[in-house]
Amino acid sequence: MRLRTSLPWRTILAGMVLLGIVPSADAAFKLRLTAGSTSVTITDGDSNDLDKTKAGSIRYSNSTFGGNEGFDIAVTVGTSNRLTGTTIARISLGSLELANLSSSAQTLTLELTDTDFDFPTPPPLIVFSSASSTVTTPNGPSTVTFQSFADAGNAEFGTSFDVDPIVMKYAASEYSVSKSGNQSRGQFFPGDDAIYSLTSRFTLDLAGLANVNSTGSKTEVATPEPPTLTMAGTGMLLLGGGYWRRRRLKSRV
Repeated sequence: MRLRTSLPWRTILAGMVLLGIVPSADAAFKLRLTAGSTSVTITDGDSNDLDKTKAGSIRYSNSTFGGNEGFDIAVTVGTSNRLTGTTIARISLGSLELANLSSSAQTLTLELTDTDFDFPTPPPLIVFSSASSTVTTPNGPSTVTFQSFADAGNAEFGTSFDVDPIVMKYAASEYSVSKSGNQSRGQFFPGDDAIYSLTSRFTLDLAGLANVNSTGSKTEVATPEPPTLTMAGTGMLLLGGGYWRRRRLKSRV
């Protein structure tokens, strides 16, 4: 019997993460910010990543994104567990602080994406979406919309499987008001290679001089909960039992 001596690739990568080594060829985790004609994409570990020594984590800050009347933005941390996860795939935004520097309404889009997720198994999978935000909007209404996506084609920023958006609306003159929401969608199947990508998208429609004091989110993929499977199995047993009893009654007639 031949013994297997090589370690699984996920074990090797997890060890590299713990040692603070960023595998550059595997740095697919990305953050993209767009406001009007201004767009920037930060890749995990590149020169714009303020957390470049930690794989699976991105931090970014820009006090004049889009110009002097653009946005003051600070992404405290965006994370992906693709290198270390096993049972739940996840990309998340730990915190976003944002200020509209203009007296006019403006829109900023923030997206996180990562590719090559190959867990959990087996499909079909459920995609979960959750988000919260705290907004001050003194000069008009503002809206924060969050949406989660999975993509069986494993494309960066892929959107082929979408979860219903979470829409958080703020009336004019609301000060530091917090709102949150959750959504989910089942029956997601990864592609032919059993891999897929995840994407989170915030669309922030902010009134003039509005502030987002805190925003967080999670896009997660998991297998159906065991109780769900148990209930389904119980239902099949009850149907089978009913069929068997009907056959017995007919045989006695």
